[in-house]
Amino acid sequence: MKLDHKFAGLLVAASLCAAPLPGRAGDSDDHVKSFEGPLQSVVDHLRAEHKDVDIVLEPDLRQVTIEQTQLRSEELDQELDALRVASGNRFMWRSKGDSMYLLESLHGPEERRVEVFNLAGYLAKGGGTEKADKDIDSLLKIVGDTIKAFDDKIAEPKFQFYPDAKLLIVIGSPRAIEVARQVVDALPGQPPAAWFHRAVGPGQPGSFGFGYGFGGGSSANGGPAEATAPPAATPAMPAIPAAPVSVPAPPKANP
Repeated sequence: MKLDHKFAGLLVAASLCAAPLPGRAGDSDDHVKSFEGPLQSVVDHLRAEHKDVDIVLEPDLRQVTIEQTQLRSEELDQELDALRVASGNRFMWRSKGDSMYLLESLHGPEERRVEVFNLAGYLAKGGGTEKADKDIDSLLKIVGDTIKAFDDKIAEPKFQFYPDAKLLIVIGSPRAIEVARQVVDALPGQPPAAWFHRAVGPGQPGSFGFGYGFGGGSSANGGPAEATAPPAATPAMPAIPAAPVSVPAPPKANP
């Protein structure tokens, strides 16, 4: 059976196209692993790949984001080093023997604070309870969306609103509270920020103060204002008695 020359030429061309080009990785690309997403999911994948070891992840690290990372290494030590860099150095790892790896946070649990905002000015426009509820829901959505847009690694704070007192309580990290404060500052009807004393975290001395009633306000450079006590009056200096001055008598004239 004879093959048509044109058909044979097509077979040769197809075989050349299927062959790997010189300098390309070829089959080695099949060993490239791609990691992306929450660290918890990445660790689950590593556990399935390295079944002879235990990988223990600190709870605060579960939602740490791993940017897209491609690896060819099959060594767990090298994989963990690469993931540490891809996380923005959010964790460290150490091994205990040959069968256990511990992933621990470098930053520790984020500090939590409490801030209280008086929304009487914003809610004074009226409209009834239903309108006020919609306004508060819209405010909380704006704060949450702004936090995610600013830094999706910031945990969304908890909100408590008391309609009778028109108070909004925000519990969360300092950065989350700062975002909430900036949003509240921009609400129509709210008075300018006044002198206040910052709310503090648990176990720290301090108290609520003023600024929209209890919290809020900013300094001239846009950052949070710091409470400062009025300067103490300077006591008057006691008068210093003047030293006696002796004046010499004029000389007597000669007769």
